Amino acid sequence: MIEDFEITTHAGEITLYKLSRNWQRHRFVLVKAGCNGNRYDFPADQDMLPINGLPADETCWLSIRHGDLLKRFLSRPWKKEVVLRNRRLKTLITGSSRCGTRSLASFLSGLTYMGGEPAYVRHETLHEYILPALVAKDLETVSHICTGFLHDIEIAHHFSLMPQVIPAEKVVHLIRDGRDVVKSGFDHGWYQNDTIWNRIKPQFPGSPFEQCCHYWVLTNRNLMDIAHKTVRFEDLAARREAVDNLLDYLEISFTERPFRVADMGNQSSRIDRWTDEQKQVFKVICGDMMDTYYPNWHTG
Repeated sequence: MIEDFEITTHAGEITLYKLSRNWQRHRFVLVKAGCNGNRYDFPADQDMLPINGLPADETCWLSIRHGDLLKRFLSRPWKKEVVLRNRRLKTLITGSSRCGTRSLASFLSGLTYMGGEPAYVRHETLHEYILPALVAKDLETVSHICTGFLHDIEIAHHFSLMPQVIPAEKVVHLIRDGRDVVKSGFDHGWYQNDTIWNRIKPQFPGSPFEQCCHYWVLTNRNLMDIAHKTVRFEDLAARREAVDNLLDYLEISFTERPFRVADMGNQSSRIDRWTDEQKQVFKVICGDMMDTYYPNWHTG
């Protein structure tokens, strides 16, 4: 099995994460910064390893090796080179969930900036560690993790719950028609199952359907005064002009790559199958937000 780890860095500090919190693997971490090198123990029952007291703004080389002596000789070490400095995302793209973040991340991945350097795009980075912190309302931990990201563009819907704690040069609000989001979220068990993805969601009065409506409104309202640009998912899916406009805003080079829409939900709760009560509930809760971003929705 090929191992992988995630790293965040700050000035003079590295934090190493096991990508699966169920890993029970003992590892040794060799860190070389400048002329100095140290070895750190990464126990099997420990998910993350913070390493402090390193020289700020220096290039650092890491090598992660197996804890078992024999296996250490038989397997190749995991290696990484990083600079120990504070960072800030170039772009944060976020929305309500079920709004197309996965499709957009797939489209942008591997593209280059206009200057020729690669655009390093990630989707839901370290969510295994961020989501529990969100449940605990530990926004300081969330912010610390995110300010240590090594990539340029982070795309993740859960940041719409607290976009103000994630410093980024540009914040893009990705919105999708609330009718499609609510039906897709309802199909996927929003407010119906005890999962970490549901535990991060604020609680609202009413049925699961009503809470899905409130969630769509809340997450989009959170972004209205913070986002530097708002993009409708439907426009990206239907109009090449909208895609090119977003690329230009992100300063990413033009590409002929098609914008492919990932599976966004099944047909079990198509809007035309909603009850009259559900349609009225959606109108009451989501109507004002729909009027703002989808002014012709009543006739659509």
